Amino acid sequence: MITVYTDGSSSLKTGWCGWAAIARYNGLETRVCGWARETNQFAELYAIVYVLRRLPKHEEAEIISDSQYAIRSLTDWRRRWERNGFRNAEGREVCHADLIKEGHRLIDGFDSLSFRHVRGHQGNEGNEAADCLAVGARKCGESTGGTFKLSPAGATAAMLDGVDVDTGIRYEKVKKEKL
Repeated sequence: MITVYTDGSSSLKTGWCGWAAIARYNGLETRVCGWARETNQFAELYAIVYVLRRLPKHEEAEIISDSQYAIRSLTDWRRRWERNGFRNAEGREVCHADLIKEGHRLIDGFDSLSFRHVRGHQGNEGNEAADCLAVGARKCGESTGGTFKLSPAGATAAMLDGVDVDTGIRYEKVKKEKL
């Protein structure tokens, strides 16, 4: 089974968010993260949708998140939101509805997919690691204005096509208009 931990981080002060996912399968681990000028809810949802886009559809997978909002948006609240035209209980449009709808479409393509909620900052090793990565991604977005500021020599040594060659972590900037 593929196990994936996802998390998001945001700063109301700066307006930046970071998202992260850590996938584990057969003793291997892949880490990916990115940032955007968005909300924490966006970061939490985007981390999951990013993973759903890339997971093999015929492998059993479990996505573990500390965001009940993200999990419930993709599971429990789906039918009601579809019936209500993606309007919430107050009649307002659901935030990030396009991203949530994409998640629904992707979930429908899986043979075996489950979600599990864990409490954040409670010592769950995978969740803590995803949180650390998401915070780092947010800080990277904040400190660089969303772009890497490395010299060509530094880019060769530290980063190759958005992948840190020392850690193997892939960094991506989220462009909202592409969602």
